[in-house]
Parts: sequence; structure tokens; C-alpha cells
Amino acid sequence: MMDIGVLAKEVTALLVPLMPYLAKAGEKAVETAAQEIGREGWDKAKNLWQRLWQGREEKEAVVEAVQEVIDHPADDDAVAALRLQIKKVLTEDDLLAGEIKELLEEFRRSSPQHFQARLEGSGAIAQGEGAIAAGAGGVAIGGNVQGGNIITGSGIPLAERRKEKSGE
Repeated sequence: MMDIGVLAKEVTALLVPLMPYLAKAGEKAVETAAQEIGREGWDKAKNLWQRLWQGREEKEAVVEAVQEVIDHPADDDAVAALRLQIKKVLTEDDLLAGEIKELLEEFRRSSPQHFQARLEGSGAIAQGEGAIAAGAGGVAIGGNVQGGNIITGSGIPLAERRKEKSGE
């Protein structure tokens, strides 16, 4: 059994970064999107978009949700409103949900790996194979360190920071 909520979330995650291109669909937008995700990936994303909204372009809630995401792609509420509209569409039509699931899988197979993340506050994000992240004041070391000092962004050698924390 297909989980429509999960499918709606995955479709939304795919579409949000592409919304400005999908909405414009002019030649320049197509070129830009094709550079980002590849020509085949763009064609599959566009096909998914068209199939999802076919016959629903006049629904006010859909139009509003799409425009809000285009205007404010980082707004969690705008993205949630779009996800809700996608979920409603998929819930209403099991055949369409199956077709959208297959289109999403085709997109994944045809497109290079794509990551999207948003960091709030201090911290770090590492994405993709072999990625390494060190948070604020952290140190990321590949391999071994023997002897010498490790100095963090604070300018204080790591050995001295340990002494300060332990009260020595």
C-alpha cells in the first residue's frame, strides 16, 4: 500500500526548487533548469508537474499554493500548503498517485544526485558521498593527527581548551 503522505512530501521536495522554472517554462527557464538537473531530468520533472496539475490549473487553492512557493520557497508554511494540495490531488485519484510515484522514480533514475538543505543557527551540513562537516568550533580531520596543536576557529589550541573545561 502506498503512503500518500510520504509521496506528497517527496513530490513537494522535488518540485519546490524547480517551481520558478516550471511556472515560467520559457526557453531561458528550460535552459537553466536543464543545466541544474540535466535535460532528461528536466523533461521528467516537467512531465510530473503537468500530470499532477492537469485539469486543476483553475483551482484557486492550487494556484495560490504554487504562487506562494514561487514567491517564498524557503517559507515552511508555503511549502506545507503546496504539499497539502498535492496530497489532496493524490488522495482523490489512486491511479494518478501510482503514475506520479512512477514518474518520481523515473526522475530519480535519470537525474544526477541533488541535495537541498537549510541551516539555521550555528552548525554544519554535509551532503553526498564522502562529505564531512564540522560544526561551529569543531575540527574535521581526515586521517591521523600525531603531535602538534590543533587550533580551532577561536584561536585556542585544542589541548588548552580541554584544560580550561576540566579546570586544570
